[in-house]
Amino acid sequence: MTSSRVLPTLQHAWSRGESMVGAAIKVPNALCAESVALAGFDCVYVDQQHGVFDDVQLFQVLQAIAAGGAVPLTRVPESQPWLIHKALDFGAAGIIVPTVETEADAARAAAACQYPPQGDRSYGLLRPSPAVAPYDRDRPACILLVETAKGIDNLDAIAQTEGVDAIMAGPQDLALSMGIKLEGDWLRTPRLFEAILQIRKACGRHGIAAAIGAASGAGALMWLEQGFQLVTVGNDLGYISSSLRTQLVLARAAVGNGSPAAP
Repeated sequence: MTSSRVLPTLQHAWSRGESMVGAAIKVPNALCAESVALAGFDCVYVDQQHGVFDDVQLFQVLQAIAAGGAVPLTRVPESQPWLIHKALDFGAAGIIVPTVETEADAARAAAACQYPPQGDRSYGLLRPSPAVAPYDRDRPACILLVETAKGIDNLDAIAQTEGVDAIMAGPQDLALSMGIKLEGDWLRTPRLFEAILQIRKACGRHGIAAAIGAASGAGALMWLEQGFQLVTVGNDLGYISSSLRTQLVLARAAVGNGSPAAP
């Protein structure tokens, strides 16, 4: 099934002041990816950094996300130009680059997302032009993950780098880099929360979008209300696990209460 929804580029949506809600994919399966996209997310990113994807799986999952009506993105395993080039050749409409800490890191990532003379991307598209037409009109979105205290210190230099479209906060790694344990209500630790808001403010000062990942819809709503323009809501593997556990608890409760099983 192919969605009939129009797929805007992220840059166009952000320029209009729109906010996008996305999700992440960790399971290397096209059917699962298409199902996530069909849920109605604006964009879905393939998590190569913390998922399990070979080249063929990445290619197929990006195709499936687009078929499901969402803008296909990917988070590359590391900031290596050849990894970015390959993902773009496969049809990613945007790249999330992890662990950006300096202006030089930002410039290298932005260059990998653009053809010469602006950048150093090598021309080698694999997908037929009609398949990626919604994205080819503009260069892919360059989204940089700031997830260390050092990155926070260099926020303005990163945000003003030519070719950068968004900065994404990485709350867990940022917390760990600040010596904050991921226990209890760790996200509400004042200095961590303020560091995350610094990312949003720096993006506002330099006219780019602020992004962040959330574990739930309620968490996503909180960040959207704080002015973030791209918020991702969990991932496929997490929702599979949590949903199965919830249904299992209900089933065991029914058995424990002696209730008859439904036909």
